[in-house]
Amino acid sequence: MLDLDYLKKNGNVSSISYNGAVSIPEDNKSSVKHYKLSEIKNNIKIITEGDEEIGFIRTINDTDYTTITEFDRKGFPKKSEIKSTYGFYVNQVEYDQKGNPSKEINYDLLFKFKAKDILNYMKNNDFNLDKKYYQNILSSEVPPPTILRG
Repeated sequence: MLDLDYLKKNGNVSSISYNGAVSIPEDNKSSVKHYKLSEIKNNIKIITEGDEEIGFIRTINDTDYTTITEFDRKGFPKKSEIKSTYGFYVNQVEYDQKGNPSKEINYDLLFKFKAKDILNYMKNNDFNLDKKYYQNILSSEVPPPTILRG
């Protein structure tokens, strides 16, 4: 569960009107408070942002993996996925309304080789390991490729 009190206390706050425009005045009654918190813990970058109207997203950028978790407006998890920085999925979990796992896909169990095997192969066989290169491919305007296993 997402600690909303911690996010509200430590995050940056802005107001977003229902039409999507960002406004700073707090007395705007047709706006929603949007929270954003960026932290670095043990060399891992954690970004949490969202609002109590739509929900929140937490992105954890580790060395070779990114974990993205979507939370509802009350802080219960809705969906979580772990992807390699290089684009392939490792794990996906969907949660019920109470935050309990309801469906999980572990891609390591679906294939004969695991995510760490792919990373080791890439590191040992002169692949371009510039993470920005792969992030640019994955975030291009063309629908991003889904790299499963080979």
